Amino acid sequence: MAKTVKEKLDSLSPERRQHIETMTTALIAEEKTLRDLRQALAMTQERMAETLGIGQ
Repeated sequence: MAKTVKEKLDSLSPERRQHIETMTTALIAEEKTLRDLRQALAMTQERMAETLGIGQ
């Protein structure tokens, strides 16, 4: 039987869980920043990615 995400997280060390939480927070902040920038410039995701030289 496959583990749920909670079960998988519960099986990790406290240090590993903290690292995952820190990385998750950083990724969410980065996504929000890019979304806010794109909206302020009235750009589509595709156009923003093209401008930044990255994939959508």
